[in-house]
Amino acid sequence: MNITLSNSTLSETVSPQGAELHSIQHQGREYLWQADPNVWGRHAPILFPIVGRLKGDQYFYGGRRFSMKQHGLARDRKFAIGSQTNLSTTLKLVTDTQTLPIYPFEFELEVSYQLRGNKIYVGYHVENPGERDLPFSIGGHPGFSCPIDKEEKLTDYQIRFEQAETIQRDLLEGGLLSGTSSPILENEQIIPIDEHLFDKDALVFRGLKSKWVKLESTKGPHSVTLHCEGFPYFGIWAKPRAPFVCLEPWFGHADSAESNGQLIEKPGIQLLAPEESFQCTYIIEIN
Repeated sequence: MNITLSNSTLSETVSPQGAELHSIQHQGREYLWQADPNVWGRHAPILFPIVGRLKGDQYFYGGRRFSMKQHGLARDRKFAIGSQTNLSTTLKLVTDTQTLPIYPFEFELEVSYQLRGNKIYVGYHVENPGERDLPFSIGGHPGFSCPIDKEEKLTDYQIRFEQAETIQRDLLEGGLLSGTSSPILENEQIIPIDEHLFDKDALVFRGLKSKWVKLESTKGPHSVTLHCEGFPYFGIWAKPRAPFVCLEPWFGHADSAESNGQLIEKPGIQLLAPEESFQCTYIIEIN
């Protein structure tokens, strides 16, 4: 059964399946993509214990080969519901007999949602209860309606960065980092959205200076700001010409085309020592 959080500004719905956001409503408008299965059948999946695709959808650890689909296993698992109030909830996923054949590590993943005014705080907490280092990546993948106002169109929107950026996008081929990049911002803050922006897959960034990235209308007051301070990687993605845009803060990224498949050598992987924990938070601000 889905969980609903609400205050005088926002209403938010979370599903225990994947601990995934299913709805964000403000003043009668739906801001979250509604998972049309004919376009993209997800709302805001949690990426764990990998971000992106593995080369050959496989990795190696301890001399063994393991298979894992893009973005990992958490998005397809049912989480246990923990604490809950009108303004917050926590959900938890732990190692079990279904995760071990895919990911042979002891882990505890807790996802939290908190409403504060017009903001949703999304927290990830990873613990290593095992006796060896826990290699993992984690990230968010929320998709937002674009246009937000039904009277507008996709090309009425743009992506704004907090600071002027001079940065390149890492290019993907078949879901893997190709090892090449192309300039996209030259001391600029704005990327206009057009029908061809995502023809070459996601925009993948490393080393953003900006602490937030905003999807905003150029014709009206509506916007979504994703506060991503502390996240080393950031992705922006949509299916070409689809009416949504994903703003994605990441600890980790897809394999490169030259990857040797060794999980603990994967660039962007986090290594968590036994009995240690990791936590991060991003914020969705609705206007």
